[in-house]
Amino acid sequence: MQVLMARSLAEFEALVPEWQTFVSARAVARAYHQEPSVMRHFLLRHAETVSPRIIVLRRDGEIQCIAPFFIRRARMPIRLSVLRLASAPTRILGLRGGDLLRATDADAAACYRCVFTHVAKLRREYDLIDLQDVSPVDGIWKQLSGTALRGSALRVAWVSHPQTSHGIAIGPTLGGYLDGLKSRDRTNLKRRKKKLWAAVNGDARLDKITSPEQVPAFLDCVHRIHQLTWQAKAFGQRKRNALEDVAYFRALADMGLLRSYLLICRGSAVAFQVGVQYRGTYQFVETGYDLQWADYGPGTVLEYLTIEDLFAADKPDFADFGFGDAEYKRILGNRSRTKFEHVYLATSGSLYGNCLLAIEKSLEKLEMATRHLLRYFRVEPWVRRILKRRRTPG
Repeated sequence: MQVLMARSLAEFEALVPEWQTFVSARAVARAYHQEPSVMRHFLLRHAETVSPRIIVLRRDGEIQCIAPFFIRRARMPIRLSVLRLASAPTRILGLRGGDLLRATDADAAACYRCVFTHVAKLRREYDLIDLQDVSPVDGIWKQLSGTALRGSALRVAWVSHPQTSHGIAIGPTLGGYLDGLKSRDRTNLKRRKKKLWAAVNGDARLDKITSPEQVPAFLDCVHRIHQLTWQAKAFGQRKRNALEDVAYFRALADMGLLRSYLLICRGSAVAFQVGVQYRGTYQFVETGYDLQWADYGPGTVLEYLTIEDLFAADKPDFADFGFGDAEYKRILGNRSRTKFEHVYLATSGSLYGNCLLAIEKSLEKLEMATRHLLRYFRVEPWVRRILKRRRTPG
């Protein structure tokens, strides 16, 4: 197969028309991240730290496979759960969408071998390869466990501890879905919504965000609320309504992919849900809420109202909560599967990268042992609530 690599935004742009035709007509689509318009805005949003390394395989002039790799130059956080201990400058080779974009009739094994042979030749340009959100049943995992790395200098250096990912198989009716929940959970959901509505004397509503015109005001709300969330206090704050963010979400809206929500109480947004719907799957991308409203469970209420709307209009086949085993995902989900948050590849000669992985492995083992003890003594939910509500000094 002939191999082409796009290393710059200009080379990427030259590839876009052919890429778009390939996605529309011949490719096995996996994720909205691999749409060329979405890829463009990803590169533009992170132009200072990200550069493309997109590998294209052709046979007889026709695209067989696109591997949307990119190199990110940033400080890799070294964490123990939500506690940031340190950071290290790192060059990470990532893969948008978590897998290759292949033609329906392509030789899968040949595509993976060719791509990773070429990736190995780039080893002086990165410290680690980080494949994220990988399922044991995904094509890329099966190929990595088989022949994909044969003959290359790469190896699977570390696979993070498998965790459960939850979602909802969207059936015919909302009532049928609710009947499938545990009676106690169903009652608690209704009680939380009732409690919140009572606190604001019924002055609450769900706003749905799908159009480009709604994007600037939506992101202003996301930015304001995010500064008040437990995630911002644990992981740090960042600007959420920059011009490049507005352009990105407008592009999603233009493509008909944006489906996000705000929970409005007394005329002000108190929680946000960033979501995308692509080819029959609704993706819960991010949820956040103002900690001042924590006693009323605004995050869970917003998730429940979102699910109501998913059943009411433009119903997807599946709603994916994304990676993680949070309690609300276990309560609301009716389907689950095992995933690896990270699958790291490295070469034996990458001393720096392998040292970073050794530290990550040790910290993960410590975190999993701690979680096991918390669950054994049945105090994990209590500890989670403390961590979410803890406030930084000042």
